Amino acid sequence: MIRGILAIIVLALACFSLKVFFKIMAPTQQLDRIFGSSPFLRSRKRGENKSTTATTSSCQHLPSIYWINLDESKERRTTMTKSMESLGIIDQHRIAACNTQQATTMINSKQFQAHPQITFYGGDGQPSYLKHPQSIYTWNEAACLMSHFKAIQQAYEEGRE
Repeated sequence: MIRGILAIIVLALACFSLKVFFKIMAPTQQLDRIFGSSPFLRSRKRGENKSTTATTSSCQHLPSIYWINLDESKERRTTMTKSMESLGIIDQHRIAACNTQQATTMINSKQFQAHPQITFYGGDGQPSYLKHPQSIYTWNEAACLMSHFKAIQQAYEEGRE
């Protein structure tokens, strides 16, 4: 199930990234030719006015998309929402990310328990991946992990498998 949700997230990001790349780099006719034949993306008219010639691609055939965003990142949330709307992604769910303070509180209060050999620290300015072989992770990495668990849990509770 987790692999399926992760595959959905990767597919959505790939769809979004390619669309943004081609929107910037390719003329509109090429966009229609490239994305028009895709089983996931198809051209559709935007708005109620049938005389409007602006088209946008639609990702309506994609499964639910869960995306993670910190509450403090309001500008990024607005950008993501507008991008998904412009792509025609309707079934999308924002997950409020855990921040470092929430992760610290949850781990210290035993609401979240990692493997006993894993330890967390505040960071020392060095790249954190150097300490991963010793099972040492930063509080930021713990917050990231908890945010992804939260997204998976919400998808599971909503019956998305």
